[in-house]
Amino acid sequence: MTNTTDRSLKPRNQALKNGTLYVVATPIGNMKDISLRAIDVLKAVDLVLCENTFNSQKLLSNFAIHTKTKQFTDFSDDKYVDMLLDMLRKGQNIALISDAGTPMISDPGYKLIQAAQENAIFVTAIPGASTITAIASISPIPMDKFYFYGFLPHTKEHLKNELRKMETLDCSIVFFESPRRVVDALNAIIDVLGDRKIFLARELTKLYEQHYYGTASNVIGELATKEIKGEIAFVMEGATILTAITDADLKNLLSKMLTNMSIKDAVTELSKEYKLPKKHVYNLALKVKE
Repeated sequence: MTNTTDRSLKPRNQALKNGTLYVVATPIGNMKDISLRAIDVLKAVDLVLCENTFNSQKLLSNFAIHTKTKQFTDFSDDKYVDMLLDMLRKGQNIALISDAGTPMISDPGYKLIQAAQENAIFVTAIPGASTITAIASISPIPMDKFYFYGFLPHTKEHLKNELRKMETLDCSIVFFESPRRVVDALNAIIDVLGDRKIFLARELTKLYEQHYYGTASNVIGELATKEIKGEIAFVMEGATILTAITDADLKNLLSKMLTNMSIKDAVTELSKEYKLPKKHVYNLALKVKE
């Protein structure tokens, strides 16, 4: 892109003279993480679409960006999308931003991008900050391959059902979570998937950024001593290939261990050693005690 500060971005589709839809990444915490190109584009376009105009105005004002803003959410109707497409067809340029980070990662905007692509409007990314790449770059859990899930369901049963789908994924998994639900999410992971390793980051790129690394139960213990605030992302290790152990083998082990151990201690030890859900091992232990 050349000289975008004069508010005359050239249309990429010269034949149709359409405008361009710019998908612009913004900082996830530290204002200085915005790119020079992002500032140029946000100053030069005709309209900036925001997830929340009040939140975005703080960022825009900080960089003396006075471009007109409008809200765009997942609830924006088809007439609104059509109006935006009409602007683009007439050669106007539009930028789409979210409250923080790279748009379309757990943020609104899909309907507009799909409609633009289907109507031969050029859509281009202005890359930058992303919570996913930020946590991946500092994770002690291998990130050579990973699965991004995003925010987990709120209801207990739905949450556990979703976790069960991940039982055999052999790659790291990235989640977003709120401070008030993160402990419940980690407890559910222990119940369904076993006490897996977790790398949790709070307030990435901000002044009070903190990290926690260990088994899910270790991380819960750390969080229990603190007031949890701010944005949270965490990485969970994927399923690992372990020495195969059948339920019959587990029962034999439990039978021996329960002669001098409590059910709780035996279940904790076996579930940790074989990375099995505590609930499954506990149910087998009850059968052994019958």
